[in-house]
Amino acid sequence: MRRLLKWLLIAAAVAAVVTLVSKGSSKRHEFAAMSDDEIRALIDSKLADQVSSEKLTQIQDAAVKGAAKLRGSAAMVAEEAAEVAEEAAGVAGDAAAVAEEAADEVAGEGN
Repeated sequence: MRRLLKWLLIAAAVAAVVTLVSKGSSKRHEFAAMSDDEIRALIDSKLADQVSSEKLTQIQDAAVKGAAKLRGSAAMVAEEAAEVAEEAAGVAGDAAAVAEEAADEVAGEGN
């Protein structure tokens, strides 16, 4: 029974990591899909009244530079996400097998 709980906790942890990675990826891809002008306008609308114009320009430049890097590495991110999903599926399969084994053990104890 302890093995079952251990595997279920591992499967839950992997699922949580996969969820976080995919959410972070989707936010990054939103920026990568935007044009430089759209990124600058978005940042301007969020920060214009909070920072100086010089600092705003620096932030915008950094965001545009980061989006350009993301545009170049989108294929790599997709590959990594596919690998993580594949690993999660493998762990889920292992957890199912352990659960089935534990159920068989419990059923065997009842006899």
